[in-house]
Amino acid sequence: MLGEIRKLVEDKQYGFIKTEKADYFFHRSDFDGHWEDLVDDVNKGVVEVEFEPTRTEKGLRAAEVRRTDNG
Repeated sequence: MLGEIRKLVEDKQYGFIKTEKADYFFHRSDFDGHWEDLVDDVNKGVVEVEFEPTRTEKGLRAAEVRRTDNG
C-alpha cells in the first residue's frame, strides 16, 4: 500500500502514515531505512512510503515501511 508520512513523534520514535482511506501507526522498528534521515526529510516536506497494512487490537498499523523516493 502507498501513503505519505503525516507526522513523526521523534522522541517516542513513531509516526503516522496517511492514505486515501485511513491513517496507519508505525514504529521506528517497522521502518526499513535510516530513521534520522527520515526525520530530517519529513521536516522538509512530504515523504512517500510503501508498507504492508495490518490490523492490531489497538488499530491500524503499518509494517515493512520503506521509502519510495530513494531517500
